[in-house]
Amino acid sequence: MRSASALAVTFSCALGLPVLASPALAETAAPTEQGSAFTLGQIIVTAPTQSTPTISSSTLDADAMRLFQRASLDDAVNLMPGVSSSNSGGSRNERLINVRGFDRYQVPLSIDGIRVYLPADGRLDYGRFLTGDIAQVQVAKGYASVLDGPGAMGGAINLVTRKPVQPIEAEARGTLDLGRKGEYAGYNLFALLGTRQDKWYAQASYTRRFTDHWDLPGGYEPAAGSAENGGHRDFSRTEDWRVNAKLGFTPNATDEYSLSYTRQEGSKNAPLHISDAPSSQRNWSWPYWNIDSIYFLSTTTLGDVATLKTRAYRNGFNNLLRAFDDATQTTQTRGRAFNSYYADTAWGGSAQIDVNVSGSDRFSLAAHYRRDKHVEWQQAFPSGTTEPRQTSIEETYSIAAENRLAFSPALALTTGISFDWRNLTRAEDYASNVLIAYPLHNGKALNGQAQLVWTPDPLTSLHAGISSRARFPTIFERFSSRFGGAVSSPNLKAERATNYEIGGTRDLARSTPKPRCSTRT
Repeated sequence: MRSASALAVTFSCALGLPVLASPALAETAAPTEQGSAFTLGQIIVTAPTQSTPTISSSTLDADAMRLFQRASLDDAVNLMPGVSSSNSGGSRNERLINVRGFDRYQVPLSIDGIRVYLPADGRLDYGRFLTGDIAQVQVAKGYASVLDGPGAMGGAINLVTRKPVQPIEAEARGTLDLGRKGEYAGYNLFALLGTRQDKWYAQASYTRRFTDHWDLPGGYEPAAGSAENGGHRDFSRTEDWRVNAKLGFTPNATDEYSLSYTRQEGSKNAPLHISDAPSSQRNWSWPYWNIDSIYFLSTTTLGDVATLKTRAYRNGFNNLLRAFDDATQTTQTRGRAFNSYYADTAWGGSAQIDVNVSGSDRFSLAAHYRRDKHVEWQQAFPSGTTEPRQTSIEETYSIAAENRLAFSPALALTTGISFDWRNLTRAEDYASNVLIAYPLHNGKALNGQAQLVWTPDPLTSLHAGISSRARFPTIFERFSSRFGGAVSSPNLKAERATNYEIGGTRDLARSTPKPRCSTRT
């Protein structure tokens, strides 16, 4: 939910200067949707992309997000057809994204192709992901290539960060948010500095968003005994920032190697229910909700017919949820109060080789590996005692093959198959003052897909496809008893969805004849 009425004041400046010592780069055109995108971080999206800044069915570019003032991912994707955002409801105050009805459990999120995954419960809060340094938001709907890794049973979302295209780049932007009555409501900041040279490039960026509050509608009238009296929505303050740095090496026209680091930190409150009695409210806050990732990406040409792409990464997630006695959020003395800690670490990598079997046939083979370690513990009140740390460790593997066969320049068939499996090596919980070791069960899933695409002309594309994909359940889905309302199911099988799609696109804007003008003298 957002403010009923708000005003944003924006200021920005950008600098791109050619360097005489690099004549080849001095002639480079201004950054475009494709040119400023970190191409190593892109995933495979089969829908056609546009060469000009636009909002398409599969890609949202930085110009569109700036034009419509979409500072966070949940707001940005509302511009795309078939994608919508909402609030989780209840006391968690999380922003959700649905792709054709599939939610955060079935549509994985990645940054530069590196998946952001919370093995405990999968509860990503999309409102924490800022768009200031994002060149593209890629969305694959229904049909998501098996080469990009496991879990995409309903599609996939990928955030592609920026990279420099000019010898010298500097940019700064800021937006001041005002409330319904013109009062201060927050701000957004973004700054970037980068350079692109003949054999290498470097870039660093920083983006920050602070929301002091958002407003309820002017006609809101609180019910008797309501915890919310109107005006500024209580406990709606949030704060997020992210830094992204990358260093790349480009030894020739085809090969590229890049080392990147991303860290984002956030904190938020949870507005109270407008009709529940104060005694039944959950007074929750998140002092920190932090993600960091360091990753290496590369593409290497092997001879005249093959290309090797690799990824290696280390991800971290740290989170604290605090529950207080009451709405003052000052004391933790009752049994309902607690401090719940999550600390997750993931290591992984992938390799993909693309081989041009012939001028019309390309075969690709990919392998993925990921090791997730989840650690959690809780401090209970009024005793103040802290549980021992509980650890869960699991490894996920995937082997995928895809073949694209072009029958003609206008007609192509893409088929793919993958096999995913997961090994759970440790699963612990703490209940009744006892550290519990759950039974260990592994999982496996076979996936298959095919898509036929016909492009009779550059403005028209028709396609028909089928995709059967699976995703493994989270630790929460397998082992949580929901405070006694459910029974653990350690052997819970993978969830599966089969998507059938027939569709087409036509660029009416470019196909419409332009009006002709004449002048008489």
